[in-house]
Amino acid sequence: MLRRYHLLNGIEVVTERVPHFKSATLGVWIRVGSVNESPQINGVSHLLEHLFFKGTRTRTARQIMESLEGMGGSANAFTSREYTCLYTRILDTHVDVAVEILADVLLNSSFRDLEKEKTVVAQEIQSYIDMPEEHVLDLLSSVIWRRHPLGFSITGSKRALARLNRSIVRDYYARWYVPSNVLISVAGNFDGGALRRLCEDHFGGLDGQYSRPTYPAPRVRATTKVFPRSIGQVHLCIGVPGVCARDNRRYAFNLLANILGGSPISRLYQRVREKEGLAYQISTLVSSFENTGLLGVYAALEPRQTQRAVDIIFEEIRKLRNRKAPDDELTRAKEQLKGSIVLSLESTSGRMIRLARSILAFDSVESLKTIMRKIDDVTAEEIRQLARELFYNDVVNIVALGPLRKLRVREL
Repeated sequence: MLRRYHLLNGIEVVTERVPHFKSATLGVWIRVGSVNESPQINGVSHLLEHLFFKGTRTRTARQIMESLEGMGGSANAFTSREYTCLYTRILDTHVDVAVEILADVLLNSSFRDLEKEKTVVAQEIQSYIDMPEEHVLDLLSSVIWRRHPLGFSITGSKRALARLNRSIVRDYYARWYVPSNVLISVAGNFDGGALRRLCEDHFGGLDGQYSRPTYPAPRVRATTKVFPRSIGQVHLCIGVPGVCARDNRRYAFNLLANILGGSPISRLYQRVREKEGLAYQISTLVSSFENTGLLGVYAALEPRQTQRAVDIIFEEIRKLRNRKAPDDELTRAKEQLKGSIVLSLESTSGRMIRLARSILAFDSVESLKTIMRKIDDVTAEEIRQLARELFYNDVVNIVALGPLRKLRVREL
């Protein structure tokens, strides 16, 4: 059963009670991420995510974790381009503990060990740079979105990180971590009335007001960039702007990505890996944001085969633009998408994330029945038309990281 309400201070709460579960997942979502930063403070959202669990006025970092793990639970967090999420998974008998601790880290963080944690984050930044399969995705974002905030690295840059101090962190917290910017999402087994009282008691102390600005849609133009690096493979990304989170074509968008490279039976996997033997790994990637999206292809390639792989990828994209997907292929893609959605609901964390993202993206939660119907209603012609709208020469961005000098790009 879904419930949605606001606390007295304005924090929104959305819950789904599932009585047959013996656990619950609680998430606190804040509408702030790297897109809200400037180049000078890039990475502050992610640094704050780290600092929340480093201690409060009454608990050390160890005591925070002991309070949860000593009761069979766990805590974690993540930062994205548009959101930050702090969450806990806990047995249903200890939901009260989870609520109290999440509220404590959000409202009472002491931001202690700032310099030490900056060192930890700097190592995290370096770890992504050392992993070419991760670093190339950041490079694609920086190239396709250029100077737009969507192109900022979520973890930030070492230069910006070095500038961050306690005053900047506290000012940023005071600006963004206000009730109107916070959503609490809970899924699993719990007493609804008791949960509401707990949230009111523990989160009711958060105050402050801020009118959240929206960022303009980025302007994209075609670019091909090669980043030479002495490694064994070429890590390739091809990306185009996609549909935004509210777009009614979001299911067609995901089906398009699935058909192109979303599984081992997708076109690119079968052609590039299975038939041609050009890559061990090739797949599509999709993201939807407030006013744009991203559809990309990633491949790890032997350097001498890179040009051949690019030519094949463009050939398969042209086929999607020019011809409708056969009925059996479309049916498989639909079943895969529906299966991934249903399987994600087998866990309380999957349900919690679905609730929050639905509210944050389009201010409602569609029933599973409605989602399945909308997926089934997508036609092959809608997918072909969407491919024509998304893939055109003026917006195709290509990034290659590895032992390569140049790439020749064919027209779509």
